Amino acid sequence: LSWITILRRREGFRTAFADFEIASVAKFTDADSERLLADPGIIRNRAKIEATLANARVLADWSDGELDSLIWSFAPDAASR
Repeated sequence: LSWITILRRREGFRTAFADFEIASVAKFTDADSERLLADPGIIRNRAKIEATLANARVLADWSDGELDSLIWSFAPDAASR
């Protein structure tokens, strides 16, 4: 997949995945997964959809700021930027 393919479908992804609200996506059911697989507005790949739902379920259990801290842990120190 190329980024341009994803970017062209970003509104479809936003709609399909509840505006990317982790708590909402974490509650998606098997029926939601099937709905996503039938949605022509997104990339319909079962493995990617299932991984997205699984990741949302894990992140929903994290405390506030934990994901932010993880992402920023990979950034260079402010002095070296």
